[in-house]
Amino acid sequence: MGVGDRVDVGGHASLAGTAALFAPGATPLPGEVYTLLSFASATGSLQIDNQTGYAGLRFSQQLDINELRVLLSGGPGDANLDAVVNIADFALLAANFNQPGNWLAGDFDGSGTVQIADFALLAANFNQPVPSGRPVPEPAGAVLLALVALHRRR
Repeated sequence: MGVGDRVDVGGHASLAGTAALFAPGATPLPGEVYTLLSFASATGSLQIDNQTGYAGLRFSQQLDINELRVLLSGGPGDANLDAVVNIADFALLAANFNQPGNWLAGDFDGSGTVQIADFALLAANFNQPVPSGRPVPEPAGAVLLALVALHRRR
């Protein structure tokens, strides 16, 4: 799928099963929103399976009147999105301190600059695990989507 692609359902979408989210050639970041499906109407819900390579990346679904969007988040302080806040995250933040940057540089508050507020978030969560973005598998879940590619929208 190309940048900005999504699955368009012409009528009613019955949502069930698991959507495995991949990000080939892109770096999905906390704070981003992706539209997965558009439809005339929908019922049900999907499990989201994080296959992005970033264990600390979490997803929440937003089912609108005619779209299913996924909002990305991460654990405060987890710069490398490996699901634990540790010295590796501190090293990234320290290397980028007082510089413009994104989440991967240590900008956890979305201000656009790595600063003391970001350090405070890291310090408050230091040596703490971050809840995973992986769902608990459903043994009999029918798969509606086998693969939805995430691409960065600009």
